[in-house]
Amino acid sequence: MVAKGKYHPLAITAKLPTVPPYIEVASTSPCVLPEELQRRIEEVSRRAVDALGLDTCGTHTELKLRADGELVVIEVGARFGGLLTTRQVEIAFGLDPIGMLIREQLGEQVDYPPAMLLDGQRAAASVAVVPANAAGEPWQTQPVWDPEQVDWTALLSPGSTVEPVPVFMLPTGTRVPAFDPSGGSRNWLGVFLLTAVDAPTLQRDCRAILDGMEAALPQ
Repeated sequence: MVAKGKYHPLAITAKLPTVPPYIEVASTSPCVLPEELQRRIEEVSRRAVDALGLDTCGTHTELKLRADGELVVIEVGARFGGLLTTRQVEIAFGLDPIGMLIREQLGEQVDYPPAMLLDGQRAAASVAVVPANAAGEPWQTQPVWDPEQVDWTALLSPGSTVEPVPVFMLPTGTRVPAFDPSGGSRNWLGVFLLTAVDAPTLQRDCRAILDGMEAALPQ
């Protein structure tokens, strides 16, 4: 975020590889990239945000890490990231970005981290289930959408939690439609807030949900 013209990077939220051809299915915090690379991302983001000359606002900067190691700026916005980004940061790093921005705008004292945070106290993700596995292979069946019937303990690691986000849920009892590779986020059956003890466990659980949900739902 930016406060009185000064950029305060809080944290990185990473993405799991998209489901082919290009469907975003998971945003994760904290990031598992090496510290040196995360600091490079921090500096590139700083230059991109500073170039806009912003005053006081949330920021959302998207970068692509190319195969050759170069960083490419995709988007810089004077807003916080969408979906569950601020909630993920709150769970993983103990920061409340929305509350910090409100206090800043009210002229109250806000304590910003001296540098972008890398290590989380926990890990959090937003996971969008689609009728295809993590590799993009369409489901072979069309089960009934009913997340309450899923045995989450069979999918998740010990200590992990999962919470449905009602506004992004297909109505319970709906027969799951066929996967549409050109449908983008219209393929989303439901979005879940997932938490885990650490980032590697979180990534494992994200993939377990994407790969195991078809068999876990009632047929």
